[in-house]
Amino acid sequence: MIYRNKTHFLIGLVLLLLINPLMTFSEGDQDLKNELQNKEPLRFKTTVIGGDAEKQIGYFLTLLQKNPNSALANQGLCGAYSASNPKQAVHYCTKAIELNGEDSLSYQNLGGVYLNLGLTEQAISALKKSIEIAPQEGALAYTDLCGAYLALKQPDTAIEQCQKALKLNSKIANIHANLGQAYSQKGLLDDALSEYKQALNLDPKLFVAYIDMGTAYGKKQQFSEGIPYLQKAIALDPHNFLGEYDLGTLYLKSAEFPLAIKHLERATELNPGEKLVLYQLSVAYCLNQQRDQADKEYEKLKQFSNVQNLDQLQTIFSKYCPQSIPTITYNPDSL
Repeated sequence: MIYRNKTHFLIGLVLLLLINPLMTFSEGDQDLKNELQNKEPLRFKTTVIGGDAEKQIGYFLTLLQKNPNSALANQGLCGAYSASNPKQAVHYCTKAIELNGEDSLSYQNLGGVYLNLGLTEQAISALKKSIEIAPQEGALAYTDLCGAYLALKQPDTAIEQCQKALKLNSKIANIHANLGQAYSQKGLLDDALSEYKQALNLDPKLFVAYIDMGTAYGKKQQFSEGIPYLQKAIALDPHNFLGEYDLGTLYLKSAEFPLAIKHLERATELNPGEKLVLYQLSVAYCLNQQRDQADKEYEKLKQFSNVQNLDQLQTIFSKYCPQSIPTITYNPDSL
């Protein structure tokens, strides 16, 4: 799914300040405005004001101490916390909106936070309000609306929102990444790959686009094409669960079982107890003729309720890794 990053906040805040120079600022806010306008506003990068998120948060907290009713400080903290602390982000977004009901950026950030929390309907409501307030500045809000409809498995509506975003700004990598996901949901894999490539041309460090490229090639059964993109995603973000899981799955489907085990084990370290990973890991152990390890993963799965396909897993065990040497050749289409 969409995968929101801190770039949204920085771009939106700088554009808001540049487009609306007549905003009223307190003395502390004016200092921040001057600092922001000395930045390079349209460089799409993941760094934030001051070099890191902690410094950014510290800056806005200091500003808030000087003026507790600073709409801009609350707006800044709304965006700064959106990736790392959703509850704090919701608090500051809500406060910013209370102080300025026409704050389109805080509505946009609030929608993004709700989206990351899985509160899709609330996200859609906040994002639509952001667009209502500032329709010509709504590229990022439309991008997140696209993501919200992807979460609802409504790819046609998602495509419509992404296309609206592109009309406002075709140079935002996340729009193309989300549009690619929408095409992928519809099974239009070549169109999806084209959008992912455009996203990476705009932002070569957008790791989610590498993941989506890898999985799209996997759906096309082109495993050797997809694996390098997932490797790149992990190189960019070594702690990304989805990258490790998807790479392990592609290695499994391409019958490279030791590598599948390596990456699926890493995925379990990053997200212990994830049922789907345990299932795939048990299959990988089985196909690598490590029946004892496969049984251990199976026992872990049995501890969860509502685990689907446990019977199928036992069938795979009996077919591919009985206690004696198996006589049936592995066929990935049978899993």
